[in-house]
Amino acid sequence: MPLTVVNGEPIELKTFNNWVQRNWSAESNEEPPLEVKLYYLRGQIEECLVLQEAKRLGVEVSQAELDQAIRSVKEDYSEPAFAQLLIDEYVDWDEWKELLRRQLLLKKVTDLALNDRIEIPASAVAAYYQKHAQELAQPAQVHARQAVLGTEEEADHFRMRVMLGENFTKLAQALSQGPEAEKGGDLGWVSPGQTLRPLDRVLFSLPEGKVSEPVRTDYGYHVLQVVERRNARVPGLDEMKPMIERQLRAEARERLYRQWVAEIWLRAKIKINYQLL
Repeated sequence: MPLTVVNGEPIELKTFNNWVQRNWSAESNEEPPLEVKLYYLRGQIEECLVLQEAKRLGVEVSQAELDQAIRSVKEDYSEPAFAQLLIDEYVDWDEWKELLRRQLLLKKVTDLALNDRIEIPASAVAAYYQKHAQELAQPAQVHARQAVLGTEEEADHFRMRVMLGENFTKLAQALSQGPEAEKGGDLGWVSPGQTLRPLDRVLFSLPEGKVSEPVRTDYGYHVLQVVERRNARVPGLDEMKPMIERQLRAEARERLYRQWVAEIWLRAKIKINYQLL
C-alpha cells in the first residue's frame, strides 16, 4: 500500500521507511517522532515533484555524465573506504548509482529552471558591501613557516643552520616532524588564534625574516620564521565582489527554488495516507 501518490506516482511505505532510516540521525534506535516523519515525507514528495518536472521538460542524465560523477566521487576514497561508505549508507552498488543519478538529475533540472532567473545587479553588490563592510574586515596576518623537532637540541641546531645561511624550506622538508614538512614548513597565511597560543605570541611579535628561538608545545619544539606580514584591513569592494556575488547568488537561488517548488506543488495532485505514518 502506498504511503502517498504524487500525480499518479506512488511512494511505497517501504521506500519511505528506507529514506527515513538513511536520514534519521538519532543516536538511539527510537522511532522518529511524527513531526520528523512529516518533514521527511515533505522532502520525498518534493523530490518526486522535481523529478517529474525533469521528465516533463525532457531533462536526462547521460551515462557519460553518470560515469564522470562516479569517477569524481571514487577519487576521494580507496576501494575499502568506498565499500565502507556503501555499508554506512545501507545501499548496494546499483542502488547507490541510482541515488547518484537522481541527485545529478535534481541539480540539472534545478539549474535549468533557475539559473537564467538569477541576476545580481552591481547596486545589490555595493549595498551588501556597505552593510557588511566591518564584518568583512580581515585581521592582521602573517605568512609563516615552521619546523617541528623532537628535542630542544635538535631545534637549536636547526635554527643555527638557518642563521648560518641554509635554506629554511629545504631543511624543514628534510628534518621537520610537522604535518606541513612536505611543503617546507609553510603554514600559509595565519590569523591570530589559528595556532597554539605559545606560537601565536611569537608569530605576531617576530620581525619578518627572523628565526625564532625554539618554542615548546606538546607537539615538540617549534622553530618559526615570518615570511611576510599583512596589517588588519577592510578589503575594497572590487576585491570582495566575487565573494559577495556568490553569497547573493546562493541566497537568490534558495528563494527562487522555494518559489519554484511551491508553484509545482500547487499544480500537483497529492494523496497521503497519514494513518501509515
